[in-house]
Amino acid sequence: MSCYYLAQIRINDPVAYRQYLDRVDAVVAAFGGEYVAVDDEAVILEGTWGPGRFVLIRFPDDDSLRRWYFSPEYQAIIGYRLAATESRAVVVHEGDAASEVRRRARPPRVAWRGGRVAPGHRPGAPGSDGA
Repeated sequence: MSCYYLAQIRINDPVAYRQYLDRVDAVVAAFGGEYVAVDDEAVILEGTWGPGRFVLIRFPDDDSLRRWYFSPEYQAIIGYRLAATESRAVVVHEGDAASEVRRRARPPRVAWRGGRVAPGHRPGAPGSDGA
Protein backbone atom coordinates (compact mmCIF):
# COMPACT_ATOMS: atom_id res chain seq x y z
CA MET A 1 0.00 0.00 0.00
CA SER A 2 1.13 3.54 -0.67
CA CYS A 3 2.83 5.51 2.03
CA TYR A 4 3.09 9.30 2.19
CA TYR A 5 5.72 11.72 3.46
CA LEU A 6 4.07 14.95 4.60
CA ALA A 7 6.23 17.91 5.53
CA GLN A 8 5.50 21.44 6.65
CA ILE A 9 8.47 23.63 5.82
CA ARG A 10 9.09 27.23 6.84
CA ILE A 11 11.87 28.53 4.59
CA ASN A 12 14.23 30.89 6.43
CA ASP A 13 17.06 30.98 3.85
CA PRO A 14 15.78 30.60 0.26
CA VAL A 15 19.29 30.65 -1.23
CA ALA A 16 20.49 27.77 0.95
CA TYR A 17 17.18 25.91 0.46
CA ARG A 18 17.75 26.07 -3.32
CA GLN A 19 20.78 23.77 -2.86
CA TYR A 20 18.40 21.15 -1.45
CA LEU A 21 15.78 21.68 -4.17
CA ASP A 22 18.37 21.30 -6.92
CA ARG A 23 19.17 17.77 -5.70
CA VAL A 24 16.09 16.29 -4.03
CA ASP A 25 13.88 15.43 -7.03
CA ALA A 26 16.30 12.86 -8.46
CA VAL A 27 16.71 11.17 -5.07
CA VAL A 28 12.94 11.01 -4.49
CA ALA A 29 12.40 9.49 -7.96
CA ALA A 30 15.18 6.92 -7.46
CA PHE A 31 13.18 5.39 -4.60
CA GLY A 32 9.83 5.42 -6.39
CA GLY A 33 8.61 8.66 -4.83
CA GLU A 34 6.13 10.90 -6.62
CA TYR A 35 5.19 14.42 -5.62
CA VAL A 36 1.44 14.64 -5.00
CA ALA A 37 1.30 18.25 -3.81
CA VAL A 38 3.52 21.21 -3.01
CA ASP A 39 1.55 24.16 -1.67
CA ASP A 40 2.75 27.48 -0.30
CA GLU A 41 -0.80 28.64 0.45
CA ALA A 42 -2.47 25.68 2.15
CA VAL A 43 -5.83 26.41 3.75
CA ILE A 44 -5.81 25.58 7.44
CA LEU A 45 -9.13 24.14 8.61
CA GLU A 46 -8.27 23.35 12.23
CA GLY A 47 -5.57 23.86 14.77
CA THR A 48 -2.55 26.09 14.90
CA TRP A 49 -0.22 25.69 11.97
CA GLY A 50 2.59 28.04 11.16
CA PRO A 51 3.12 29.60 7.77
CA GLY A 52 5.06 27.67 5.21
CA ARG A 53 5.11 25.15 2.43
CA PHE A 54 3.40 21.78 2.61
CA VAL A 55 4.92 18.91 0.64
CA LEU A 56 3.20 15.56 0.08
CA ILE A 57 5.19 12.75 -1.54
CA ARG A 58 3.75 9.28 -2.27
CA PHE A 59 5.95 6.19 -2.15
CA PRO A 60 4.92 2.68 -3.21
CA ASP A 61 5.16 1.42 0.38
CA ASP A 62 6.61 2.12 3.81
CA ASP A 63 9.86 0.31 2.99
CA SER A 64 10.47 2.51 -0.08
CA LEU A 65 9.84 5.66 1.93
CA ARG A 66 12.21 4.61 4.71
CA ARG A 67 14.89 3.46 2.25
CA TRP A 68 14.66 6.93 0.62
CA TYR A 69 14.74 8.92 3.85
CA PHE A 70 17.63 6.98 5.40
CA SER A 71 19.57 6.47 2.14
CA PRO A 72 23.10 7.83 1.84
CA GLU A 73 21.88 9.89 -1.13
CA TYR A 74 19.16 11.67 0.85
CA GLN A 75 21.21 11.99 4.02
CA ALA A 76 23.88 13.74 1.92
CA ILE A 77 21.42 16.56 1.07
CA ILE A 78 19.00 16.76 3.99
CA GLY A 79 21.42 19.04 5.84
CA TYR A 80 20.75 21.77 3.27
CA ARG A 81 17.04 21.69 4.11
CA LEU A 82 17.53 21.45 7.85
CA ALA A 83 19.95 24.40 7.86
CA ALA A 84 17.68 26.59 5.72
CA THR A 85 14.26 25.77 7.20
CA GLU A 86 12.17 24.91 10.22
CA SER A 87 10.50 21.64 9.28
CA ARG A 88 8.08 19.03 10.55
CA ALA A 89 7.49 15.75 8.80
CA VAL A 90 5.30 12.69 9.31
CA VAL A 91 4.69 9.38 7.58
CA VAL A 92 1.08 8.60 6.67
CA HIS A 93 0.04 5.08 5.63
CA GLU A 94 -2.65 4.19 3.13
CA GLY A 95 -4.68 1.00 3.18
CA ASP A 96 -5.56 -1.38 5.98
CA ALA A 97 -3.93 0.71 8.69
CA ALA A 98 -5.75 3.79 7.41
CA SER A 99 -9.04 1.87 7.30
CA GLU A 100 -8.61 0.90 10.94
CA VAL A 101 -7.89 4.51 11.90
CA ARG A 102 -11.00 5.67 10.04
CA ARG A 103 -13.09 2.98 11.74
CA ARG A 104 -11.90 4.04 15.19
CA ALA A 105 -12.32 7.75 14.39
CA ARG A 106 -16.03 7.56 13.55
CA PRO A 107 -18.03 10.01 15.59
CA PRO A 108 -20.49 8.53 18.08
CA ARG A 109 -23.91 7.86 16.63
CA VAL A 110 -26.44 10.38 17.84
CA ALA A 111 -29.93 11.54 16.94
CA TRP A 112 -31.90 14.71 17.53
CA ARG A 113 -34.88 14.38 19.83
CA GLY A 114 -36.80 17.50 20.63
CA GLY A 115 -33.83 19.68 19.76
CA ARG A 116 -31.47 17.61 21.89
CA VAL A 117 -28.99 14.93 20.97
CA ALA A 118 -29.79 11.47 22.29
CA PRO A 119 -26.35 9.93 23.05
CA GLY A 120 -25.85 6.39 21.88
CA HIS A 121 -28.79 6.53 19.49
CA ARG A 122 -28.15 4.42 16.40
CA PRO A 123 -30.18 5.46 13.37
CA GLY A 124 -31.72 2.47 11.67
CA ALA A 125 -31.36 0.25 14.72
CA PRO A 126 -34.39 -1.69 15.96
CA GLY A 127 -36.67 0.68 17.83
CA SER A 128 -35.18 3.68 16.02
CA ASP A 129 -37.42 6.39 14.71
CA GLY A 130 -35.09 6.71 11.70
CA ALA A 131 -33.69 10.04 12.87
